[in-house]
Amino acid sequence: MVNLNGRKPNSFSRSGRACRVSAGLFVLLAVAVAAGAAEEWLAICGKCPGPTVFSRSGIGTSNAVAEARLTRAELERWCDSFEPDDKTCVTHQLAEWDTTKIYRATADCAAGSIQPIDGKTYTFAGIWSGSDFADGRSKWRDKSGSIVPTDDASGGLSISQQWEVLCPHGKTATPSSSASSARKPTPAAEPTPEAAAKPLMGASKDGNTIRFQLNIPGLTGR
Repeated sequence: MVNLNGRKPNSFSRSGRACRVSAGLFVLLAVAVAAGAAEEWLAICGKCPGPTVFSRSGIGTSNAVAEARLTRAELERWCDSFEPDDKTCVTHQLAEWDTTKIYRATADCAAGSIQPIDGKTYTFAGIWSGSDFADGRSKWRDKSGSIVPTDDASGGLSISQQWEVLCPHGKTATPSSSASSARKPTPAAEPTPEAAAKPLMGASKDGNTIRFQLNIPGLTGR
């Protein structure tokens, strides 16, 4: 039996510090731990070990899925980064985390919705700006309509990281673009004979690109 984060009940908690850190350390995790591994991962919290992705499908589509699992190798990397002098770190981490738990995240990249590893559903609400550690990251709205904060307890940046794994190109469609693409295209106006005879650009015999003047009645001389 484990809790939603994959921790074993009554296990060694290391003073609860693993998930009680400032959101700014999320960046440190990405650089010091995830970058040290070739595999993709799904964020649990700012300073938690990152489960390694072992299965993915539909990435960048309306049915993107990623599944991950904590491995001993990941826990060893975490200890090397955050507790390099603690010789019992790996043993403690193995006791704390359930390495058989599967973390599953799904997303609809076109609609801009995600169900991260916490099992809840969030909708895309834009991009953060004006923040040292969240600037440029995706912003999310929960079921109640509230923006999910970027602090570690709220998990806003963990959602952003999982979205980047599932939808690496971001939100692939918007309601406005979908609606405009569904409209019947407006036929282009017929060019005047004078305009049709004078293209904007062409090539000379020696291969150099040359420009032509486009004379449109009513605009000439302006």
